[in-house]
Amino acid sequence: MEIWPYNELALLNNEDDGLQWHGLKSLRSLCLMGITKLVSLPDGLQHFMTLQQLIISERPSLIALPEWIGNLTSLQSLFIHNCPNLASLP
Repeated sequence: MEIWPYNELALLNNEDDGLQWHGLKSLRSLCLMGITKLVSLPDGLQHFMTLQQLIISERPSLIALPEWIGNLTSLQSLFIHNCPNLASLP
């Protein structure tokens, strides 16, 4: 699944309990590209226990990855590109 900037507003709500992501729990690959205003990953992504590949690209506002990213036990590939303000990994 790819999420491009036109979906940006829907992703900005980080105060949910993961319900907006409920139908995607079997997702294996996710590409978040060009979502410039998002400074962190949406909390709902932590429920994607089948996620094997995560691509984060062209996110100049991203400053940190959440600690829970380490709980994605199926994650085999994490690709981070053009995120100049991301200073470290958890």
